[in-house]
Parts: sequence; structure tokens; C-alpha cells
Amino acid sequence: SSDLHFLGTCHQPDFTKLSQKEPVRSQMQCLLESFRGTALAANRHNANTLFNYLLPVLSNCVPLVNVYQNCPEVVFLVLELFVDVVDSQIAYIEEVSLFS
Repeated sequence: SSDLHFLGTCHQPDFTKLSQKEPVRSQMQCLLESFRGTALAANRHNANTLFNYLLPVLSNCVPLVNVYQNCPEVVFLVLELFVDVVDSQIAYIEEVSLFS
């Protein structure tokens, strides 16, 4: 699945070096776009499941900002992913705390 592929790529021993090659950078951009779509699919029935699915991805995105500091397209996608997760999850966090 996308998350395992993403995590496997990020944890390669030579990822910092490989990350600058066009095919790897392109692949990371595509994966980040797909995670953004996943984040935006949250609803009251699946918000918790999607958050748990995306949490390891989000954790690994923090170092990507440094790895891709010279590639604003990737940094932008990382930041947009965090925005999308917050935007899509916030309503359900409030809903849970209101009714708990």
C-alpha cells in the first residue's frame, strides 16, 4: 500500500542521497498528493481510522522538509498535507469532545 511504500522509501539507508533524483522526488510528490486525498476523505465514520493510517506518514514528513529544503514543491506538499489533516479532522475532534 502507499503508506508502506512511502515509509520504506523514507527509511532507505541512502534516502537523503536518493531523494534528490528526479524519479524519487516525483514519486514522493505523487505519494504526498495521494495522502492529501486520503486526509480529505475523512468523515465521522472513518476519521479515527484515517488519522491512525496517516500518523506514521506525518511523523516521517517532518524530516522531509529538511531533506527537500531546496525543492519547494515537496515542502509545499508536506505542509499542505498537515493542513489537510487538520482541516479534515478538527470537526470530528470537536464532535467527540462535545459528546464525551
